[in-house]
Order: sequence, then C-alpha cells, then structure tokens
Amino acid sequence: MRIIKWMLLGVVVLAVLVELAVPRFAAARIEAGVRERVRDAAGIDARLGDFPVVTRYLVTGKVDEVRVVLRDVVRQEVPFTRVRFDLDGVSLDRAALVRGEVEVTDMDTGRVTAQIDTSDLGPAGEQIPDRVDVAGRQLRLGEAVRVAIPDELVPCPPRAEVEPGQVVLTCTLDQVPSILVRAVG
Repeated sequence: MRIIKWMLLGVVVLAVLVELAVPRFAAARIEAGVRERVRDAAGIDARLGDFPVVTRYLVTGKVDEVRVVLRDVVRQEVPFTRVRFDLDGVSLDRAALVRGEVEVTDMDTGRVTAQIDTSDLGPAGEQIPDRVDVAGRQLRLGEAVRVAIPDELVPCPPRAEVEPGQVVLTCTLDQVPSILVRAVG
C-alpha cells in the first residue's frame, strides 16, 4: 500500500512538473521562431494559456490562448512600440510537438493590437488630428501624412484610434497570422 502511495505521489509530482515545463518550452520555441521572421523587433514574449495547459490540451486538443508580444519593431514605414497577437482556442499540431516544434494550425478567435508612439513619427507625430483613418494598407495621419501598414505585423484590415501619445491599430483575425503558423521549423 505504501508503494502505491509513493507511486501516486510520483505521478502527481511528474504531472505538475510537466504542466510547469511544457508551456515555458513551447513559449520559448514560439519566441525563437517569431524572432527568425521578425528580426527588427527589440523583444519578443510569448505565453501559452493558463494552468493546466497540458491537461487541457490533452483533453480538448486546444490551448485556451496564445499571446505573442513584439516590442519596439522598427520598420522603414513606421516604428511600432508594441504589436500584440491574442489567439484564443488554439489548435497545435501534435506531430510537430513530438518533434519539439510548435505549429499553430487553427484558432477560434484572434486579435492584433499595434501601438505607434506619436513621438516616433517625427514632426508628423506632433500634428496628428484627433481622428485618423485607414485606407487599404495605409494609415492616414491627417491630410499630408500616409504610413504603410506592414501585412506581416497587422495581417487584417485595421481600425485606428488616437490615444494620448499613441496611435493604436486593432483588427480581428480570421486566420492564424503567418508569423505564428509555424513558429519553429
């Protein structure tokens, strides 16, 4: 009887260790894969769901959420202070996981939020009107200033809002963004 208790305790401890280690490992792999595709980001942070990630994935085949944040992405078109991808109900390729890779295959819902610090826009940033708009893949900051919106970072038709000191682009994803599809290949 005592051996069974110790074995049961060992299984529980192992399960907790797996729950703690696997999401961190997967997040690190996603960060590395995104870093290969977005080399002009100063920092990349990824996070997979809430505890228990592994158990939920084994039962449902999905991770409740994947969040990837890119910091200080300097593009010729526009410098982004932060670009955040929020995916909910994420399906991961099981065969890829066995190979030590993370491949996002599907999602229930997703959203991108991209922030541009107006001070990074030079003189144009000082004269941004209270309302800005988007025409196609161009952010219009008043009459004279147009800024290209990179598809890779904002892969869906965005809305734009002016907040104190920043312009915020948001959009709803209808598919997994290309930079997250195969995080590590």
